[in-house]
Order: sequence, then structure tokens, then C-alpha cells
Amino acid sequence: MTIRDLLVQTTDSLRPVSETPWLDALVILESIVQRDRGDLLARLPDPVETVLPPRMEARYRSSVADRARGLPVAYITGYREFRGLSFMVGPGTLVPRPETELLVEETVDRIQAIHRAGKEVRYHDCCTGSGCVAIAVVRECIARGIMIKPGFSDNDEGTLGWARRNLERLVPENLSWEILSGCWLEPLGRRVDVISANPPYLTEGEAEAALARGWGEPIGALAGGVDGLAAYRALIPQAWRRLNPGGYLLLECGAGQAEQVSALCRETGFTRVTKRRDFAGYDRLVVAGGQVTDG
Repeated sequence: MTIRDLLVQTTDSLRPVSETPWLDALVILESIVQRDRGDLLARLPDPVETVLPPRMEARYRSSVADRARGLPVAYITGYREFRGLSFMVGPGTLVPRPETELLVEETVDRIQAIHRAGKEVRYHDCCTGSGCVAIAVVRECIARGIMIKPGFSDNDEGTLGWARRNLERLVPENLSWEILSGCWLEPLGRRVDVISANPPYLTEGEAEAALARGWGEPIGALAGGVDGLAAYRALIPQAWRRLNPGGYLLLECGAGQAEQVSALCRETGFTRVTKRRDFAGYDRLVVAGGQVTDG
């Protein structure tokens, strides 16, 4: 069977569990044949080049079967590209998504603004998952010559294992990190200048529907309670007590949640609260600042 016919066949088998069955089948195939996508697609018309060896076809079909059972593509390939970096991911962690790059961009900008005052910036990423946000932020800060003292935390020790592996692969060894395990920001025992977080923000109903559509990630990384805001109610007051004066809290949120998250920030005491839109036009990010006190 040619690769073209194989892709058509396996794409059909993925339609019940995937919103992008053709892309899923293609990405899995790329990981099996170890070829660039452009090169692979260019060779599809060639009848010789497009027949897989039997063992390779068996591996491909097995991987597609895993996807059909609901396993995310990134869990199958073992990696997900984010911000130009290849992050290791697997069961137990949220798969990085393109819209989260906005959180990285805005966090780096806030860190740079504080660094202009000539100080080392203390930065912490909460709900770190694979570590994609924290690691991307730190690498971009290093590229800009920013002095930074970073850390990250997650509620799940197993998830932190993925972040540690990515840290070892992608960040200079001479940079010291604070790695914490615990409920939201509770384990953070010092004040910092910037906090970023991409907490679980789907409602319970949305999370269940997402799993039914084949997302396959742990519900704890997706669901934020009945209304999707449970994590923010805990995180925002904790951040208020842990930010230095003039510091910033940056929160990714779901489509339609930015107003509610902004209101929670203002109720806590943040005086400058703004929203940022993602590439799809949704208010995806809330940035909270203002004079932070010991209150």
C-alpha cells in the first residue's frame, strides 16, 4: 500500500476522535519515517518512494491505533514544538498550544521593563506542566541579555518530571532554578517580580467534551471547576501576597473568561489590569499590576 493510500485509510479511522484527522495521521507518519513534511509530501506521487517497509507500516498503524483510542499525537511522537523549541511531553502533562505563545511574549516584555532598572528579575511560572512557558521565557530573556532568577512549580510531582527533563535539555547548565511542588503558589516562600500561569480553565462540561473529542490529556490539567475559574480564585490572592511592588501577574484564560478574571484581579487589589488578544481575536491573557503591598 502506498503512503498516500495509507494516509487516506488512517485519516478515516481518526475522524471519530480528532478534529484534525489528516494532520494527526501526517504528523504520526513524519515521526515514523523521520522525514521533513515538505520532503514527505513532495515524494507522495513517486510509487517507489511512497511504499513503507512492512515493519515501519506496522509501527505506523500501531501509533494510529493509539491515537484512535484517544492518546494525543504529542504523547505518541514524544514531542511538541513550541516557540521554536521541541519539548518532551507525555502522559500526565498538558500539550503546549500555539495560543500560549502570547503568554511568553508578554511575560518577556514585562521582565525586560523591570530589568531596565538595572536589577536582576525574579520570575516564577506556576502550573508549569512541561515547562514550556518558563523555559521559553528564560531562553528569550538570556538572548536579550536580561539578568533573571527563575523558578517554576506545579501541583503534580509527576508533571514536574517532564519539566525537569526539558530543563536539562534546553536551558544552560549554569543557570540556577527553583523547582517547587505544591498547591498553586503556596510553596513559593519568597517575593518575585513577575509571575506567569496557564492554569486549568475549562469548565467541567467543556473538559469532558474535550476528552470525548480525543484530547486525551489528564482532566486535572484541563478542568477549572464548575465555571472554569477555580484556579484563578486561588492563584490571584496568592500572587498578590508574593509579588514585589511594581510586579506583574500574567494569566492565560479561556475565551470569554477575561472579564471575570480581570474582575478577580481588581477585587484582590491590583490597580492596573489589562487584556491581550490572541491570534484568533480572543481575549486570551490578563496582565495585572499596580502597587502591591503586604495586604
